[in-house]
Amino acid sequence: LQQVYPYMEAAAVPGMAICLLKDGCRDTTVDLDEVRDAIYLSSASLAGRLDMEKIRLAVDCWFQQDSLAKTLGKPAGQTEKVAQQWLARAGKRWRPFLAVCTCQALSGVDIDVMDDGLNKLAVAIECFHKASLIHDDIEDGDEFRYGMATVHAKYGTAFALNVGDFLLGEGYRLISECTDDGSAMAKMLAVASSGHRTLCLGQGDELWWTAHRGVISSVRVLEIFSRKTAPAFGVALQLGAIHAGADFAGALESYSKALGIAYQIRDDMDDFFDRGDSNDATSSRLSVILALACELAEGSDAVLIENLWQSSDGFDPGDEKVAAILKKLDLPARALTLLGRYKAEAIESLEMIGNAALKGLLRRVVGKIFYDFEIMGCCDDYSRGDAPHDSAGR
Repeated sequence: LQQVYPYMEAAAVPGMAICLLKDGCRDTTVDLDEVRDAIYLSSASLAGRLDMEKIRLAVDCWFQQDSLAKTLGKPAGQTEKVAQQWLARAGKRWRPFLAVCTCQALSGVDIDVMDDGLNKLAVAIECFHKASLIHDDIEDGDEFRYGMATVHAKYGTAFALNVGDFLLGEGYRLISECTDDGSAMAKMLAVASSGHRTLCLGQGDELWWTAHRGVISSVRVLEIFSRKTAPAFGVALQLGAIHAGADFAGALESYSKALGIAYQIRDDMDDFFDRGDSNDATSSRLSVILALACELAEGSDAVLIENLWQSSDGFDPGDEKVAAILKKLDLPARALTLLGRYKAEAIESLEMIGNAALKGLLRRVVGKIFYDFEIMGCCDDYSRGDAPHDSAGR
């Protein structure tokens, strides 16, 4: 039970422990009648478990170009065309997914029979996100995203800025069209504009640091992360709740803040250690990894790390001297511990949420975003080499 509990808890699966009659793992015995009673135990409640994969597929379909043209209107010019192409590009679409899941959890209405307003709301949320990515790529000088040229790299900075601004406008337009309830619409617009403002303040803090440089603490970096990323998660969750006719603003704030910081730490770790197509690790951008390195390094190591971080030449983790320092500081493990702390905070914050369906959903979301469980083995598992014809199994 101790071994399996983390898997059950991460997926919000209810469980019941039944005592074994003797030890011996696969050779044990158990009261089969008690097991059968547990299997068929049911509740009179009609509340069901959300089919997150079904919701994921439905949300992905909304971002096919044909579907976007129906929701946003057929492109009449190049700005609309490029904007819709950018929306249709690859992406995790966590934000619209969270909004739809929250709405369904609170309303109990299946996604198959929900009105078109939820579709518009989901696209609005992604419009905000994709607009911020266009602007981020310009500010960071990144020329590739999703393995393809960024909008400004392909069309120029001025045109890209306009496409980003256009997407922001489209987001607010879609919110104004997603419901006939004037009070709900006003709440949605207030939530979206507040999140927009907070995100810009966080981004502004980072841009100011980039222009003026200087060593800052990991605590300060996380404060900036909370303003840059947490609002996007919070806005998605709150908009989904409002569309369902519920209001969980206070309860969702702590969850989204912790989740957003954890997401940014994980993203920072990916950029830093698995750089991929991002320049984050080599462009001296604000990073909790680098802040931790500056705090932990001593003597000449500290001088080297601080100088590299503040240098316009960038911070290259591939440099032999730098790599040796990072290894000595055990930065990957330390960052992983910090990530775990904020994941735990997100989970603990769910105690404030009284709705069981929403609480279960949000716990599963943490597991889905930060899936880091190893497949649990058992004493009668055997390896590929032990299996007939080299095929592993049970």
